[in-house]
Amino acid sequence: AQQDYQKNLWDNLTSYSDYSGNKPALQARLSKVTNIQESLPEGIQKLQSLSDHIDNNAKVLPARSKEIMTRDLSNLHADFEKFSAALTDVKSGLENRMQQWGDYEVNLDQLITWLGESENALKNYNPKSTTEEKEDQLNKFQTLAYNLKQKEVELEKIKDDSSELIQSSGETRIAVNVQQVTSRFQSIQATTKEILKKC
Repeated sequence: AQQDYQKNLWDNLTSYSDYSGNKPALQARLSKVTNIQESLPEGIQKLQSLSDHIDNNAKVLPARSKEIMTRDLSNLHADFEKFSAALTDVKSGLENRMQQWGDYEVNLDQLITWLGESENALKNYNPKSTTEEKEDQLNKFQTLAYNLKQKEVELEKIKDDSSELIQSSGETRIAVNVQQVTSRFQSIQATTKEILKKC
């Protein structure tokens, strides 16, 4: 019975050790792995019961039977420890992939927010008449141009992160999102250069 129980644990773990897929699929697998991890004390109790059974019947068991049972129990213990380590590795792998998704989403959201603010600043452009207003406007758009260079590094990181996620998840919408963000970014760059020429 213990062998079947442990084989079943291994079979379940194998089906959840896939790190590909979108965030909800990964979350579902992580939840299943966590449930398995929470059930491990039951397996430890079963092993202890077997050990107690062997110890309690040691006097009535033939030496050869006791030796075989002890060896089998030792193998079950070793397999259970190996399973526990593998379970920890799978959980860690899923958590890392979830973290990767989370980082990507946060970085993308921050860049999209910044793009929206920058687009609004560009929409509100109109030529100024006084020297002081022109200098103020020039400073504002020079700052925007500087920020564009900084944000370009973030955009490249998002592109790299998205490539990795696309490969691991097969989520093509990521590529569409990144392409839209890249187009908006390039549009802001071009418009900012044009406005700086006018300032």
